[in-house]
Amino acid sequence: MNENPDWFYIDEIYPKGLVNTPLEDKLVISRKDSQHKRPPFELNRDAIAAFRHTVMQKEFKCFRGVKARAQDVFPLFKKFISEMKRYYRSEDLPEARSFSFLEEVSGPSFPESAVEQVLDKKKMNLINFIKKYRPHYGVLSEIIVVGPYPRDSFFDRIERAFSPAKTYLIADQVSEFSASEIRRNKDNYKIFFAKSIKSSGLVHAKMYLLKWSLPNKEFKRTLFVGSANASYNGFYVNAEVLNVINVSGISKDERIKVNRYFNKIKCG
Repeated sequence: MNENPDWFYIDEIYPKGLVNTPLEDKLVISRKDSQHKRPPFELNRDAIAAFRHTVMQKEFKCFRGVKARAQDVFPLFKKFISEMKRYYRSEDLPEARSFSFLEEVSGPSFPESAVEQVLDKKKMNLINFIKKYRPHYGVLSEIIVVGPYPRDSFFDRIERAFSPAKTYLIADQVSEFSASEIRRNKDNYKIFFAKSIKSSGLVHAKMYLLKWSLPNKEFKRTLFVGSANASYNGFYVNAEVLNVINVSGISKDERIKVNRYFNKIKCG
């Protein structure tokens, strides 16, 4: 499921073509020298997202895994395609908002004291990284994560270390399979899928807004913007760059923009 689906044309079928296999014994062949018909529809990003959404439904469990059998799949195939079409044409995948405003607020309008660039993370892991920028006595009340390719391990570590009251994930629609594994049954987790205004592009921004509750009942926010995905590789393996922005340290107008923007996207 980590790779995109593609069309496979069957030219020849050999009922007893496989031996010594616990699976089916049919062998199907797609010939390179055959003139194949045009596919029924293009497997673009929206179609792939619809496929991944549909194949994860309980009714179509038999479509998944190496033990999928034709005798189980074929009777449900027309229904599977119908469900894909329904999802493809629905409004379930909202149009993503433009991220261009962050190009403005992450520029010269931020005082140098409010921004720190982290380049070398050899000795820095996810939890220590967040703790480094946690306000004194701050309790993580909310985290908003925006980006592609999220992983459950990232959110597991966040929850064990900080137990945020609310978590919001806004993921690119191509990440629906991995995002569907992330605490979808917990009330304090909200997951939304988005797509780029340009159909060929990804929602590729990586942003993390952490809201800290303080003993005096005030709040402080820390914004991370950079290259790291919400994954183990993003914060433990790869060489990444993150801008760490103390939202309290920017101008009032820019602070209002940041808060308004994230309040909008966390509602889907």
